[in-house]
Amino acid sequence: MRNKNLVYYKKTQPPEVKRKRTNRPNIIRPVIILVVLFLLAGSVCYTVYKAAPRVKAKIINFQVEGYSNWHYKTLEVSGLDAAHAALFTDAVSFKAGDKVSTDDCRKLEKRLSNLFVDVKDIKVKRGLFTGKLRISAKQRKGVAVLSGPWAVLKVIASDGMVYPVFEAQSAASLPVVVIPDINEGEDLSKVSKEFVQLVDGINAVKKDIDFKTLYIDKEARSAKVLLEGGNIIDFGKADNLAEKAKISSKILDYGNGKVKGPFTVNLEYYSGGKAYLVPQKN
Repeated sequence: MRNKNLVYYKKTQPPEVKRKRTNRPNIIRPVIILVVLFLLAGSVCYTVYKAAPRVKAKIINFQVEGYSNWHYKTLEVSGLDAAHAALFTDAVSFKAGDKVSTDDCRKLEKRLSNLFVDVKDIKVKRGLFTGKLRISAKQRKGVAVLSGPWAVLKVIASDGMVYPVFEAQSAASLPVVVIPDINEGEDLSKVSKEFVQLVDGINAVKKDIDFKTLYIDKEARSAKVLLEGGNIIDFGKADNLAEKAKISSKILDYGNGKVKGPFTVNLEYYSGGKAYLVPQKN
């Protein structure tokens, strides 16, 4: 007897048997990729090979006809104050339309370096298409004024270079250094790195001892400072400056009003724990 409520009937099928994946590698795809990459690399190399002679010819032509025929139009000076920039401008003799070569730039750099020893890192470059000659430089930073047997005052720069004072105002705030063992007539154009470090070290302790003149030997082995009023601090060996400055400040406070001045604070034997307050001989 049929079931009247049955509307759909599907015969059951046997379960589907999945095919097992094989572990055999598929080498076709990597081979195709390698062939494509090889063809691309070959086409690039061929293009470069064909284009190289033309590129080389254009570069040579540009060097001969273009950059080597560079003509001066305007000047730009950077990195200097207004006074130095004006002097640099006056020192450039090129006129509008003059042909300027790389060798001309190097010669100008050398000439400016000889003229302005208080300036360093001078570079002269040509603008590629503008016709503008660019000069860049840095002013040396003075750390002290060097007083000696010369007609003019000189400045000691942070890199050790010694040069005449360019402007009196620029050196007014710098301490004065005297080198007692310099020979008369000896021209000093540079001091050692140790000398500059010693000057910087003494400047760093100025808050403890307000001095006006430094006395340092050429080898920077010993140092003295002359204070306002004529008192002297003899550091002896140029080491432990910060400690010696603090001790000197205390000794000065003790000596003022108790010891007839001017006097000298002698720290020559500081390493042995001794410091002396010695009246100066008239």
